[in-house]
Amino acid sequence: MNKNRPVVLLHGIDDKAHSLRFFARHLKKAGFETYEFEYAPSNGQLKVEELGSRLELFLKEHGLKHFDMVGFSMGGMAARYYVQEMGGYKHVKKLITVSSPHHGTWLGYLRRLPAAHQLRPGSDFLKNLNGDGMKRLKKVEFTSIYSPLDLMIVPATSSRMPMAENLKVWVLLHPFMLWDKKVLRILVERLSE
Repeated sequence: MNKNRPVVLLHGIDDKAHSLRFFARHLKKAGFETYEFEYAPSNGQLKVEELGSRLELFLKEHGLKHFDMVGFSMGGMAARYYVQEMGGYKHVKKLITVSSPHHGTWLGYLRRLPAAHQLRPGSDFLKNLNGDGMKRLKKVEFTSIYSPLDLMIVPATSSRMPMAENLKVWVLLHPFMLWDKKVLRILVERLSE
């Protein structure tokens, strides 16, 4: 019998669930059952709150009550919003974000879509998300994995969170985080603890 909790995986902006295949394959090999949440459109047209609502529906459809979450980039923000603002901390034990712009990214200014506005440094959305409600994140085991060489999350320190275990990995470029061996090893280690 599998003692590991199921792991819900969330992809990033401009992607689909298949971008998580290395995460899923590696976790399945380590004995985890994975669920890949896919949202569309994934171009930033949907606000993070809408992603959270769709995620909640996905979890109910799959009958998931106790699970862990791994979110890449925008997927990490949707996972965090669900855990922090939608009561997900009652169901999630471990939250791992990979290259997620918790404090915004300057690249948010390159798009005019709603989610891009939300992820600009100093946005009202981020001010609210990083306000008092952030203390609910202490109810889960929170890990944030980031690379100082990430050119999508600018500055890269935006991925650091005060209540998270912040793990720096030296990975060249944002999408490489999805198949880097160090990142895959950290995921298995943190989810197995």
